[in-house]
Formats: sequence, C-alpha cells, structure tokens
Amino acid sequence: MKTQFRAVVGVLVIVAVLIASSRAPASAQEAELAYVTNLYSNSVSVLDTMTGLITAVISDVGNWPRGIAVAPDGGRVYVTRGGEFASIEVIDTATNVIVTSIATGQGLHRIAISPDGCFAYATHQQTPGSISVFDLITNSKIGSLPAGDHPTDLVVTPDGREIYVANTNESTVSVVDIATATILASVPVGYRPFSIAISPDGSVVYAGSTGSHSLDVIDTETWQVVATLTEGLEPRAIVFSPDGTRAYSANGDFNTVSVIDTATHTVVAALATGIFPTGVAVTRDSQRVVVANFDSNTLSIIDSGSNTIVSTIPTAPQPLGVAIRPAVPLPSPEAGVQSLVGMVDQLELSGDLTHGRATQLKAKLDQALRALRQVPANTSRAQDRLLKFISDVQKMIPQHLAPEMGQPLIEEATSILDQLKATS
Repeated sequence: MKTQFRAVVGVLVIVAVLIASSRAPASAQEAELAYVTNLYSNSVSVLDTMTGLITAVISDVGNWPRGIAVAPDGGRVYVTRGGEFASIEVIDTATNVIVTSIATGQGLHRIAISPDGCFAYATHQQTPGSISVFDLITNSKIGSLPAGDHPTDLVVTPDGREIYVANTNESTVSVVDIATATILASVPVGYRPFSIAISPDGSVVYAGSTGSHSLDVIDTETWQVVATLTEGLEPRAIVFSPDGTRAYSANGDFNTVSVIDTATHTVVAALATGIFPTGVAVTRDSQRVVVANFDSNTLSIIDSGSNTIVSTIPTAPQPLGVAIRPAVPLPSPEAGVQSLVGMVDQLELSGDLTHGRATQLKAKLDQALRALRQVPANTSRAQDRLLKFISDVQKMIPQHLAPEMGQPLIEEATSILDQLKATS
C-alpha cells in the first residue's frame, strides 16, 4: 500500500496553509494536552498536562468511545467507537470540535496512525481477525489487513512498513507487512495478550498479556522474544517514553503503573494509582505520564523524574484510553498579523474580496504592524487596530464577504488580541 500524492485546492485550504506557514517560532508554547476517551459517558476529556486542569469535554462523540490516537502533527485526534453505529470520530485539536465521522461498518477497538499521518489502522476483536485500513485524506475505509484470532491492540513501526498486533485468543503477536497485506511472522507470547507498544527507534516491541500477568520483549530484527517480565504486571496498556529510556504499564487489576527500565527490561518502580488503570500516555518531553483510572473516574499525573504521582484529577465516568497532543509553538503577534495580511491577499486574488475592501482591511493591519515594530512595542495601539479590523470584517459579512471566508480572519485576529492582552 503506497501513499499517493493528492492535489488539494480551494481558498479555505490555502488560507489554512498561510496561517501555518507564516507563524514564526516563539518562546511561548501551548500546553501538551491529553485526550481521554470516557467509555460510558460517551465523551472525550481534554487535560492540560502542566496545570492538571480539564480544559474541555467533547460530549458529542457518540456511544462507546474506546481507542484514541493523535495525528503526528497534533492537528487531529481519532476516536474509535463501538456499538451499533460504529465510526471513527475526527476531532480538530485547534477547536476541540468533531469535524468529520468516518463510517467503519463494525465496532472498532484500538487505533494507530501511520508515521506520515495519511492512514489509520484499527482492530476489530473478531474471529478470524482483521485490521481495517482508513485513508485519512479522503476519510474513508479503503481495505483490510490480516491478523490473528481476536486482535486487540496494534502499533505501526517507525518506518511505516509493518504493524505488530496482539491477538488475544491465540496468544500471539502478528507481524503484518502493510504493502503486501501478508503476515510475516506469528510470535508466541504470554496468555491473552491485550496491549502492545514499540520503542521510538523501532528495535523492540513490548507485548503485555493480562491472562499470564506478563510482558514479553520482542526483538524486531529476529521476531523472537528476548525477555519476559512478570513482576506485578497486568498490562491493560503500555507506552514508551519518547526518549526511549522508560516504558509504563497500566496494570488494571493491580491498581498500579509499573515503570520499566528499557535498557535492562526490568521493573524499577510500581506506583499506586486509582482503581483499574486502563490507559497511559507520556508527554513529548518524557516528563509527565498521564494514567486513566477506569473505575475511580480519575486521571493520575506522574512526574517521571521522581516517579511520584503529583496530581489526581476527577474526570467523566469510565476514562479508558489516553493520547497526548504535543505542545504547539505560539506565533509571535507580528507573525500572526503578517499571516492575516496573507489571508486578505489570497481572498482578493480569488475574487472573494474586492480590491477596495481588501485595501481597507490591510490598512488596519499595516497600522498594527507598525505599532508592534516600535521600540518598545505599542501594544495598546496594535490591539485597537486589530479591534477595528475585526469590526470591518464583521460589517462585510455576509453581503460583501462570505461567512466561511470572513470567520477565519476574525478568529485569527482574536487569537492575536488574546496573546497581546496576556502579555501587556
């Protein structure tokens, strides 16, 4: 299966690219956010991993949200749903709004995204097993891959060529070649494997088996088990830290998270969590670990440096899966205003704004830029010019500017205003 290049046209897409490309690096960053599926409350909670605050609850995801994964660029979150009306719900992380729903035809369990962000792979927990394949450009199901009996969890290798999938009913891990849709190997592991993770460098896979309370280490070069861990494990979910030095196992029945040294493949700590932890994820800086405690309706935050739980946060009922959206650099106010200029230019070129009205808007932006470039910056004048810009755009909607064209201008200007107010 090969990734195909697709031409994307349209003013809205061009506008989005202008926003992203014009944003210069800045010292400030948005927080790393944890997205958590809440199985029986049919929602997704959004946790700020630094403050420990729930910043949003996305309540319209539908019945039985289970698996969750974040796109490599952090722009989308993908949530699998079970039940009669199964689907993958796609969340825009900029707005925390569901932007589309991908029909799946059957209930899904866990999900993994290809390294290029173009494909999603999801397990079915059926006999015989299979992995569904979804095109994330067209948001459609495009095929399936083979698996063993009752596949539960899966990971994609860093090069995007293979999938490792835990087959619960036959106690194996299948190695699946994506391009040829064939099983390359079937690796015997512990009894009833339920969770799986791959190291950042792709050299080893950890397969956790709830039936035998064990974790097998698979060498991805030889497809052989090279070590087995049994100390205090009941792995409902496993994750490697992005720096590759640690792995974490959420041990449901034991109400703990095990900390594993990946150099020696040994358990170095066991931390008491809430009741029945089922999900675990690590921030991109490897400093914080977020745990979903299914039966106590809480989230635990672990400081990885001290191996201590620093916060326990109440959340919606039955938190199940966790995925981390990385921190996103915030644009400087000046770069943000420059992106607005580019957006207005594009609307003029496309004919969605007349030359006169585009000139009117750019005059306000030019005045804001001049104020920001003063030494010291005249932020109050810049704010005033941006407010006038927003007012002008609002007056042009809908007679002279379509709402879907004008609203992104207002949202971008408002975001810059908020940043200026926070720093003034």
